[in-house]
Amino acid sequence: MRAFNPGKSSNGDKQRKSNFFEHFLSKKGPSATASATPVEIQRSIKQFFMDLTYGCLTQEKYLQYLIGDTRIVDIAIEEANTKIIESDIIIQSMMCSASMRMPFVNSPYFMTTLNSYKMRKSVFTIISEGLAAFRNNGGDRRYLVGIAAQLNNRAYQGAKQVILNM
Repeated sequence: MRAFNPGKSSNGDKQRKSNFFEHFLSKKGPSATASATPVEIQRSIKQFFMDLTYGCLTQEKYLQYLIGDTRIVDIAIEEANTKIIESDIIIQSMMCSASMRMPFVNSPYFMTTLNSYKMRKSVFTIISEGLAAFRNNGGDRRYLVGIAAQLNNRAYQGAKQVILNM
């Protein structure tokens, strides 16, 4: 198995830039996230999750913003927890339908949909728990590397697609 190199792009040693932070830096300058409103952060949270999956956020350049402005991690955890709850509601509803032997349960789409929501719940659980550990342990970058490594594991091949479809 090849080693996971967080933040590295596929074209050599260049580090992949964070779309989330670069967006704010280009718009607002060095005080990027400090002057961003919670609504602006919320709107860009999908980019944050993608950067987290690719391992871009472990770079010193972005880590200082992440540690300095706890709103970003708090909003990301809240969003991930919302996705977990939404997924859990749908999973439980589908399991209830299966136990009641509803006719559509035999459809291949039923299992595909059920499995996609299980994957979604797993992906956002990894993100939520990893970010909570990152926040609770003083911004230790190893937790961000751990999130990226888990989501780039073969078992979570569809993790990036789950985030893109949120």
